[in-house]
Amino acid sequence: MFSAGEFEKLGRLLNNLHICMDIKFGLLDINAREVYTAAYRTPFCRLIAQAEGGYARCVNCDAEALRHAGQAEGPVCYRCHAGLIEVALAVRVSGEQVGYILFGQMLDDSPLERQWQDTRRRCAWYGDMDELYRAFCLLKVMSRQQISALGEIVDACVSEARLSGMLISASRDEAGRLRDYIAAHYAEPITIPGICAALSLSKSKLYAICRADTGRTVSELICERRIDAARALLRGTDDSVRQISETVGYADFNYFTRVFRQHAGLTPSEYRRQVRAADDSAVDSRATDGAAGNGGSTSADRASDAPTKTRADAKA
Repeated sequence: MFSAGEFEKLGRLLNNLHICMDIKFGLLDINAREVYTAAYRTPFCRLIAQAEGGYARCVNCDAEALRHAGQAEGPVCYRCHAGLIEVALAVRVSGEQVGYILFGQMLDDSPLERQWQDTRRRCAWYGDMDELYRAFCLLKVMSRQQISALGEIVDACVSEARLSGMLISASRDEAGRLRDYIAAHYAEPITIPGICAALSLSKSKLYAICRADTGRTVSELICERRIDAARALLRGTDDSVRQISETVGYADFNYFTRVFRQHAGLTPSEYRRQVRAADDSAVDSRATDGAAGNGGSTSADRASDAPTKTRADAKA
């Protein structure tokens, strides 16, 4: 498995790619839980996920992609259920699968109208086709060669995370083993006796390691890891706050809310609204800048010639 440090290193590399390429990246552990995400859903994917039955389609599509990636030797490029280009890659260490990387939410350089017609067919269940088309026109376009090259770069990022000296080894110190244990088990009930037994440490030794290496208590380390995971899920998924509470190891929803607020200064719901509002504002800014660069033409202008489909048409 990857250590917490290795996942952090890989997450930073993916974030650098996101900054350069403006592509959404997601890093998942072996149980398909999101460890890190760079950016959030595109406006198009947000519309799909918020529509009735849309989020389930996304989840099922991702699960199938991860299954194929786990059987493949390299990156797997595919069209998602809505017709967008996605790439899935299994992360392996010494032949052992330890996680996944997903990236995409984009289009290739084949004729845009042909891709739209494919998306329209796949999303015939969606009601407002004009709305969907406007969001479709904002999607990033990359050539097949660029997509393939990006897959190889992401694969190289995995190697870099290992070669940078962050690979788990028998000689790593106790503090590193403690962090790794918390990273692997934060979603479960964790007890001090359980940690001591797993790491072959006495209580006094465990406490001493914690104080010397982090200046924090074991409970604080566990709490920080859980809150970090909750932030990622609030940003990158539409799971309910109660579901997220259970996913990151808090059986008591009210307690989770109090702890989250202590760390983030906001309740989980307030935090989700804030980051999504910031995301939407950034998207609107990019769309406005793009329209100015095209002589004032907007995606809505381009959508005026697109075929129109209403909810009534979709049911016909």
